[in-house]
Amino acid sequence: MKKINILLLLLSVSLSVALANKTVNLSVKGMHCGGCEVKFKSTATKIDGVQEVSAVSAANSNATIIYDEKTTTEEKLIAALAEKTGYTIAVAANAGTTVAGKPAGCCMSGKSNPSCKSADKQKCSKQKSKCAKD
Repeated sequence: MKKINILLLLLSVSLSVALANKTVNLSVKGMHCGGCEVKFKSTATKIDGVQEVSAVSAANSNATIIYDEKTTTEEKLIAALAEKTGYTIAVAANAGTTVAGKPAGCCMSGKSNPSCKSADKQKCSKQKSKCAKD
């Protein structure tokens, strides 16, 4: 009988944890290479409440994140991602929830990233000169 009670308790705890997680599909503008994808994923996983970054694509300008809705909200998550990554973040299906970060790419901090292709580095240099004017 004790084993059944313990099993039921574990099942209810794991179910409540699973129900607290929510998936959000994001539009992420500003990524253009693999280095940008790595930057986004590593930054996102450090945000309180993010459980998993299940997909990031610079080519498709999107990301899928699983977060704990008891810890954070969709709006707070988007604002934190925009601030920390510098990309323009929006819920993929909802154009009304867009937050723009300061322009930043894999090359923006002056560091050269081996995953940036020469064409991407040209984009970065154009973004840098544009940022300097702003």
